[in-house]
Amino acid sequence: MGLINFHLSDCALTARKSAPDHDHRQMHKLIRALITKIPFLGRYRLVRASDIARLQEHNRLLTEAATDRARKLQEREVELATESALKFHELQEHNRLLTQAATESARKLQEREAEFAEFATESARKLQEREAEFGEFATESARKLQEREAEFAEFATESARKLQEREAEFAEFATESARKLQEREAELLRRLMRLSEHNRWLTETMMDGACNTEDPLLSRAIIQRLQDIEESIPNLVAGQNTFVTDETKPQVDGVRLQLPTPISILIDHAAASHPNLQGRDRRSRYLSRQKRVLMVAPGLARGGAERQILATAYGLLQRGYEVEIFYFADLAGQPDFIDEFSKLGIKCRHPFEFEGSVLSGDSIEDIHDLRQFAQLVDHLDIIPLGGALARAIREFRPEIVHCWSDLANVVGGFVATNVGVPTVVLGQRTIPAFRYVDGVAPYLCLDAYRLLARHSNIIMLNNSLAGLTKYMRWLDVPNDKIRLIYNGFLPGPFHIRKGSEAKLCRRHLGLTDDARVIGTVMRFAPEKDPYLWLDTAAAIAAARPDTRFVLAGYGNLAKQVERRIETLGLADRCILPGAAKDVGLIYGALDVVLLTSRFEGTPNVLIEAQAAGIPVVAPDVGGVNEALLDGVTGILVGKRQASSLARAILEILGDPGWREHAATEGPAFVSKRFGHQRMIDDTIAAYGCSTKAEMYPSHNPDKQKGSRR
Repeated sequence: MGLINFHLSDCALTARKSAPDHDHRQMHKLIRALITKIPFLGRYRLVRASDIARLQEHNRLLTEAATDRARKLQEREVELATESALKFHELQEHNRLLTQAATESARKLQEREAEFAEFATESARKLQEREAEFGEFATESARKLQEREAEFAEFATESARKLQEREAEFAEFATESARKLQEREAELLRRLMRLSEHNRWLTETMMDGACNTEDPLLSRAIIQRLQDIEESIPNLVAGQNTFVTDETKPQVDGVRLQLPTPISILIDHAAASHPNLQGRDRRSRYLSRQKRVLMVAPGLARGGAERQILATAYGLLQRGYEVEIFYFADLAGQPDFIDEFSKLGIKCRHPFEFEGSVLSGDSIEDIHDLRQFAQLVDHLDIIPLGGALARAIREFRPEIVHCWSDLANVVGGFVATNVGVPTVVLGQRTIPAFRYVDGVAPYLCLDAYRLLARHSNIIMLNNSLAGLTKYMRWLDVPNDKIRLIYNGFLPGPFHIRKGSEAKLCRRHLGLTDDARVIGTVMRFAPEKDPYLWLDTAAAIAAARPDTRFVLAGYGNLAKQVERRIETLGLADRCILPGAAKDVGLIYGALDVVLLTSRFEGTPNVLIEAQAAGIPVVAPDVGGVNEALLDGVTGILVGKRQASSLARAILEILGDPGWREHAATEGPAFVSKRFGHQRMIDDTIAAYGCSTKAEMYPSHNPDKQKGSRR
């Protein structure tokens, strides 16, 4: 019994020392189970030898298991100790590297601080040197300014001396001119005396004729005309002007009164109603005055055709012609060229000036042919227009009536031909009327043109080869009936900006120097298609954020254009400066000019842009291909689509050589094809090409058709 207890105690002690708590609890459970299975005899337990051997074997196995467990635990502790040592070593190495990096950073920081301190010292030294140089420059500038002021004072003194000398020369010249003027006046007086004697003889002759006629109106007209001539002679001698200007017309309470009908018109009416003269051709009685041109236009708004009227009128004035303008209507709220014409001394006449005039005699015949075309336009009554135009022609007595646009061609063509004007020019500014979005009735216009084409005093002009060809086919007229005269670029009113002036143009419009600017000058009208222009701008804006857009113009679609800009999200990138009187200011700010018209004759915007050296992009419509050099001064786009136009714009913006090439080739091209003097030469040549001997052909339709063939 004592032996069993000893072995059990020894096993328990060994297990307690070597095994963990878990194994210790398992060992106790095993011992208790072993003891409970030993049989008892009375108070004592009897241990058999086999049981003792089995127990000893079990104790041995337990001892081996505990020993093996302790060994593995020691090996595990050694492994953990080794791993911990390795990690600790790695940590030490990492800390060493961090310490080394921190030391290196601190060293470099000290070096940078030293460099910065050296740079600050050097900068302070250079600043002091620059301040010293600036002080020296300021002193030198002040010295030079004093020298310039002294030079200016000397120049002013010299100028004053020269001015005094010029004044003395001018006084001497004025004295000499006054002497020559007196001599000329004496010569004029002698001529007037001879003229007075001639008029007395003429008076006696015409009085005899007037007394023999039975028409009192003709007699009164002749007598009044002769009295006017006699009364004008003393006025001419006294140096008075017998012409009545707008300022000297009689007024009542500030309202200008209508002047009496000119005596020449009274004579025409009296002669027309005289029985002895009714058999004569009334147009042969029209007496024109040489080198007088009356231009007829629907309006004088700031459009392309009106700009060409201004250029033509200016050129004719330089060649000694007298020019007046008759226009049909003012467009409310739209800018016009009336001020420019007034500065040139050109009178612009309006139908309201003749309001209330009585139509009689020849005046009714003058507008007779217009009645069949009364429905030519919906918003305009052309019959009163024709009457007012006939009155203006008879007062001004032009040798040439030059009409601009289809409406003016019909009204002016019939009236001027009926009055008897020797040369009537019908200027066609675009393609035939059947393509118009909003304009004259096409079939009435066609009939009117074909009737007018029968007269030999009618000359037709077109400003593009494309328009000429279409009109010729539309009207079915011979090849020589329509003449080609390209537009003329008048450089005087057009100030081209370069360099620093171009930058000022951008600042004026609120644009930066680094922005790429696309723009145009247009009327906001359906035929110009501003919607396509804005769609193209949106495509360009999506591709290039540095682009800005300038759309200068006016028109009926102005409000719709503003709303379209908001819809496309271009409000902060699109500028609307309105109608520009100085278009050079607009072109000076642009990199590319874009045109999107549905149809065109010869677009002035392309001519002006190329004259300013700006590359252009436009669709191939009408005469556009004649107005640019494709691939040289711009790009002609085959499809009138936003994507195609935008692609051409982006190509130009991506190649700096485009602007340099266009700056050289553009002005040269405009000077060669659209020169102003060339246009005036061609226009004057066209004025003289009507056949005066066959001015009033027979009205035999068969004969006219045969001659046209």
